[in-house]
Amino acid sequence: IYPLPRNLSCDAHKNHMNQKGGLPKACEGYLLNPLDVPASPNLFTFNKSTGELMPNPIACEVVQFTDNKYETTYELISRTIEILNLNCDRLRTDRVLVLQSIDKNIKALRQRGVHPSEVTAKLVGRYFNTKWPQYFTTIRCCLGTMVEDYLESIEFAG
Repeated sequence: IYPLPRNLSCDAHKNHMNQKGGLPKACEGYLLNPLDVPASPNLFTFNKSTGELMPNPIACEVVQFTDNKYETTYELISRTIEILNLNCDRLRTDRVLVLQSIDKNIKALRQRGVHPSEVTAKLVGRYFNTKWPQYFTTIRCCLGTMVEDYLESIEFAG
């Protein structure tokens, strides 16, 4: 369904770029190591209509990395998304499906009479009852402040 190499992602795409000469083997500072992503603030946003992951400009203003080959954190996050191919068709489609699932769950909770102020809290409990849900960042972007409060309450360290 999803042709390669166009839909390789993460390390597979990074390695593909290394082999094609589009990224040096020693790529530290050219992309953000996932182990270095801070717990807060969330450095990413998500386009709900396309499933595209993007840098969060506000968060990028307040977070700095010592190992950054670019002028700004925003550019480092943009290049990380590009190098890891986090906006390939496969991942964008999956993110939209995650959003549709969240929307469906919101509708079901409302139809069951759950008060609007409790809906997001119930969804946070549902999605974050295991460590860590697939498409963590997408869910985090979709559920917003309630997720951020929950992550802070459990002392999420990234």
